[in-house]
Amino acid sequence: MVTVNNDDNSENESVLVIDKITSLFDRYHGKTIKEKYVKKKLIFYARTSGFINNIYRKQAWDLLVHTSPEEYSTDKNQIESHQYYDQIKMDVIRTLKRFPPNYSDSERSLLQDELILIITKILIKHEELHYYQGYHDISLTFLLVLGEDLCLPVIDSITMSHL
Repeated sequence: MVTVNNDDNSENESVLVIDKITSLFDRYHGKTIKEKYVKKKLIFYARTSGFINNIYRKQAWDLLVHTSPEEYSTDKNQIESHQYYDQIKMDVIRTLKRFPPNYSDSERSLLQDELILIITKILIKHEELHYYQGYHDISLTFLLVLGEDLCLPVIDSITMSHL
């Protein structure tokens, strides 16, 4: 009787997917395949493997979501006077438990400030939207994985299409 170690199979599948995703990005950056094909394959890998790790997630989201930073307000007065700014700030400050334990207090504080700005910028851009409790938790996940610059257009896109 032969037994199969499921951990080894999972690890082998992950390595195979990593190889395929790496090849896909290499071919795309080398301009040997079209963006439309890459997007189709990335959507498939997202559904089947979740892109395996944050390195691939960043590359995939950057390719899948195209927006310009100029689309978002950077005016401090406009941001701080937004109708939901104070509520967003209160909710974000209470997110301490959502941060991984390896973040220092200063790193956490910086991320909280970024999160407040990100959410407020999206609400300024889309005046028809309303802030709701829990939106900051969803946004924080993207901020931790993608970083400030990339998470803003990704959260915006997801908000307008799925939330």
